[in-house]
Amino acid sequence: MPSRNTIASQFRRKVRNRVQERRRQDLLVACALALLLAFAGGCSIKAVFFDGSSDRAVPKGPELCAPGLVRTGSAKECIGIVNETPYPFSPEVKDLVGKIAQENRQVRRLADRPEHGNTPAQYVRIALMMPLTSGNSSAMTTDQIVDTLQGAYAAQYRTNHVDQPKHGTRHLVQLLVANQGLNQDRWKSLVPQFARMTKAPHPLVAVTGLGISNTHTADAAKELSKRAIPVVASVVTATDIAQPYLFKMSPGTDQQIKALHQYLSEHPLDHDAFLVYDARKDDNYVQGLAAGLRASFPEYQLARGASYEGSSGPGIEPPGQFASVSADICTAQPRTIFFAGRFRDLHTLVTALNGRSACGKKLPITIVTVTTGLDVAYSEPGFLADLRRAKLTLLGASTAAVNDWLHGRSVPQGFDDFRSVYVKTLHYPVGSLNDGYAILEHDAIRFVVRAAEYGATDKHPPTSASVYRNLVNMRMYRVGGYNSCSLCAVGASGTFGFDDFEHGKGLPHGRPIPVTQIPGRAYTTPVYTTPVS
Repeated sequence: MPSRNTIASQFRRKVRNRVQERRRQDLLVACALALLLAFAGGCSIKAVFFDGSSDRAVPKGPELCAPGLVRTGSAKECIGIVNETPYPFSPEVKDLVGKIAQENRQVRRLADRPEHGNTPAQYVRIALMMPLTSGNSSAMTTDQIVDTLQGAYAAQYRTNHVDQPKHGTRHLVQLLVANQGLNQDRWKSLVPQFARMTKAPHPLVAVTGLGISNTHTADAAKELSKRAIPVVASVVTATDIAQPYLFKMSPGTDQQIKALHQYLSEHPLDHDAFLVYDARKDDNYVQGLAAGLRASFPEYQLARGASYEGSSGPGIEPPGQFASVSADICTAQPRTIFFAGRFRDLHTLVTALNGRSACGKKLPITIVTVTTGLDVAYSEPGFLADLRRAKLTLLGASTAAVNDWLHGRSVPQGFDDFRSVYVKTLHYPVGSLNDGYAILEHDAIRFVVRAAEYGATDKHPPTSASVYRNLVNMRMYRVGGYNSCSLCAVGASGTFGFDDFEHGKGLPHGRPIPVTQIPGRAYTTPVYTTPVS
């Protein structure tokens, strides 16, 4: 048995060793901090090198906010690409980004470690580039961002778990979520990363999303096209945004106006009309819409009008932006108003017009417009009540007419299958379909998947080049009095193809455009269809 002195000696030695070890650790930490401070004083690098092949990025400076994301811009947003490691851009999208990242991890695991002796899964990547944060004057509202992500995840889920390929070999999908900033102006750092990913073992085959039609969207589409990356935009409608590699899920503004023209030719409104238009110069959509309405409806004398500054874009929304507009309408007393603006501003106009009784009259007015989804009026709190109170009716050409489809009127072939996954499987609220954003982003990804699977095999997997060629060949033909397309995807918003792309602008052909009236019945027969080559 050791003596008491021996035990005490051993104890003192252990304590001395631990103190020495702690000092060595403290010294190493101090040296590391000194080197880091010296490095930071000598230069400031605000980039992260990230090729999307994993979520391990090398931090290169204090601006890093997460692997693959860099905090930048006046809004200090985290810009970059999320693959397998989620990032909570906002409380509203945290869960959705997390589910997509979890699905991405599962896809990679099935490729790296197949289950039950199965062959390794094949997969490709599709990027969703869009704003993931919002504000009072951001390009997209919080609801639009959430709805877009829900539609994207529904498409990824269907591809990986529900649907089987009609042609070629099954390829799963990793969905890369890329934040381009609340004003859509932070896309420049993303494009080179996308280009590198097209050459990866599991390549990026296309980019979807792109947000709304503004000058930043036009610039981003141009740069992606230069790098031969297919782009399938979900809600871009401005006809002046066109690039060789850009395809659009939404019909052009000019086609939506033609749908309105068809309706008004058969159901004319009072020609005592007035144009209310968004004067923002950086918004391609509202500029083209105002010009198109003036040119297409000369009988409504749309030289009369008033402008406002829309809330979608940089800057601060002016207080009472529709006060002077309402005053002009109060004086002119039109029975028809053509609205060339974004739907997010329409409720504010309706509220302002509710006070026009100050003129001594409150005659019924029909507001005519085009939008992605007019039915959002049903889900936005107070909108319907405000319409009735102000004696207003909305009449609009929409890309999605969800209320009609839910009641069995002019239902697109693929809508019910999509709704089953979206509502019954994923438990998303059916009301979130009303603005059309979830539907169109779902369809954008499904069209890319369709183009990726066609002709693909284990030996010849999809590439961005093959996806582009198959998208080009998604053409609708008129055969025996019917529109036909064997390659086209069956989308929730319709089955359609693209124009003769080498001579066109990547616009959807054979696409139905319903005209809806709220409150009231929808105009369903005949539904206007974009022309087929």
